Amino acid sequence: MAKLFIRTLVARHQLLRGLAVSFVLVCAAPAYAQEITMLNGDLRFNLPAGFSRLSDDEIRSKYQGGGRPPMVAYGDAQRNVLIGFNLSKTQQPLSDGRLEEAKAAFEDLFPRMIPGFRWNDRRMVSFGGKRWVFFDFGSEGPQGPKRNHMYITTYRGDMLSISGAAPLSDWPTAQQPLNDGIRSIRLTLNN
Repeated sequence: MAKLFIRTLVARHQLLRGLAVSFVLVCAAPAYAQEITMLNGDLRFNLPAGFSRLSDDEIRSKYQGGGRPPMVAYGDAQRNVLIGFNLSKTQQPLSDGRLEEAKAAFEDLFPRMIPGFRWNDRRMVSFGGKRWVFFDFGSEGPQGPKRNHMYITTYRGDMLSISGAAPLSDWPTAQQPLNDGIRSIRLTLNN
């Protein structure tokens, strides 16, 4: 009788441990749809779940303000929450040592160029093995106030910028997937 009781306890313990491990694995499952690769495999990031690539027409429609529209953009199903990628040639090669200089130039330019501009944060950050300029700012878009996160770094002497934006009303739920997607970026030089 004691052996049967012990076997039952062991079996229950193993079952509960298996359920706990399964629960942890399900809860820890990535909240992204797929890994995206760009720049000849040099840039990889995790696209947030529910996001898909915007068409060229959608990019032109969504990015009508001043400045250049992104070369590639992804958005949620409603196309309210967006992540855009741009690679810009610079007059002089941009190095990691000149990121502070680029930061100062944008700090001067953005308030004059972007309608309804207001700073929330601006600093240097590191992730994905790179230093980045980080800007958090508010602006006015055609559909109302927006919150924007922009990251700028160097890539082969050029400037790589990644922006995440959402209507201010959507920001509380949009912020985490945007930041998780952007901060999942891994930038390597394969050539």
